[in-house]
Amino acid sequence: MGGYSVPIGEIAGGIVNPPASRLTRCRFRFIVCSDLTDKGYLSVVEHSYLPSGYAALSYPWNGLKPSAGDVLNESAFFRVNPEGGQPSDGIPIAILRTVYLAARQYQADLL
Repeated sequence: MGGYSVPIGEIAGGIVNPPASRLTRCRFRFIVCSDLTDKGYLSVVEHSYLPSGYAALSYPWNGLKPSAGDVLNESAFFRVNPEGGQPSDGIPIAILRTVYLAARQYQADLL
């Protein structure tokens, strides 16, 4: 099973470049909720099937620009840039933490 793990402090405000050597084509990728909330790591695991115990999150902030007066702390965001791909819009770490906590209430540790 492929995947990778990065301390949140090393990526906040930056771009995550998943190492191609740790990723397998045509796999489902999940973020491990407990690693973020309990260990402070963004951990991604791969599966060749859809495992039980996962939650899905839509991407409602994709493409949205801040409104006038909004205060953004760039260190509270990170972006994913798969090798050869385009960087994603910033993903607020606070949103991920909130979603993880909600998912865990339903015994889902994968997002």
